[in-house]
Amino acid sequence: MAYTESRNGISWPPPKVLPNYFRDKDYTHACRLSVVDHGPDWPVPNKRFVMAVDSQIRSGTRVAYVRIFTSADGLDWTLLTNKPGIAHNNDITSLHWDPIRKQYIAIASQVIAGITGLARVPHQSESKDLINWSPKRQIIQPNLAPIEMYARNLNDGTTQFYGMSGIVVRGELMIGLVKVLQDHLNATPGKTAAEMGSPGRAYAGYGYTVLAWSRDGHTWQRDHEPFIPRNRVPGTFDYAMSWGDAQVITDLETLIYYGGYKRGHKVNRTKERQLVLARMPRDHYVSRLAGPNVGRLLTKPLVLKARSLTVNANVRGTGRVRLLDSKRKPLDGFGWVEFKGDSVEHKIDWS
Repeated sequence: MAYTESRNGISWPPPKVLPNYFRDKDYTHACRLSVVDHGPDWPVPNKRFVMAVDSQIRSGTRVAYVRIFTSADGLDWTLLTNKPGIAHNNDITSLHWDPIRKQYIAIASQVIAGITGLARVPHQSESKDLINWSPKRQIIQPNLAPIEMYARNLNDGTTQFYGMSGIVVRGELMIGLVKVLQDHLNATPGKTAAEMGSPGRAYAGYGYTVLAWSRDGHTWQRDHEPFIPRNRVPGTFDYAMSWGDAQVITDLETLIYYGGYKRGHKVNRTKERQLVLARMPRDHYVSRLAGPNVGRLLTKPLVLKARSLTVNANVRGTGRVRLLDSKRKPLDGFGWVEFKGDSVEHKIDWS
């Protein structure tokens, strides 16, 4: 395990290798880690940092447990409890804090029997104290399109959902990044797996990231179009895979960190996998483009539990906003307000 930190999220110094805190006679650890930082004002200083670690039983089975470590500084870690955590049988886990419901969320990858066979699918469990966890449950489903059917076995190759991570809270909405693997295709059509660097496999596979969202921290919906698409230029570092892992919200931007793979899922893992930074204007997960003509947008009826309203828009001319009632009639006192320019939070003032 190594540690590095950045003041701007863009420039990172070389990481510092930390001691091995995970040695255990009963478990092996592949150092698949996920960390929550509660910040300097957290009321329990020695638990400001919380880390989930995948710990596989030494018996040689695929059974693994999510074990929890805590730290005051992110450098010196202590195992929270010897009690086994969430059991699962795959290799990707992420840990998150839900500030709305004051609970931790663990997302563990699980190999299950699907519609036509086995598949890797994210499962979720919650805990208030990091010791007692709710039974895990599947949170991501394939649709019935042929491209998203489960494999007959893990070596056949088809769509799988490797994990979900990078969850952020925006208002009452939680937004996560789902890793999608198309293990029945090659990044370059017409080439064999061997030509892509995966001899012995039917396909080299490629992957991308889609968005998922939840309004209750329990039930998730997801998109099917790539949010972080793979690069379509052969030879680029993210030509085959673009798997999202973390989101950092700043005043003006959302910084998104993802893994880029050059040729395929299992190709030259130590040299062809890169950590990549993508930047977008804050909260630009979904947008509407007006084009050269006048654009109009009417929302569904909704209840705003807020004292103010802002608009995230890049307006080349003049934008206007007003509120309507359920019959689409203007509300008294909430008529047209104009705004101009590019801002992630045009303030709408009806005073």
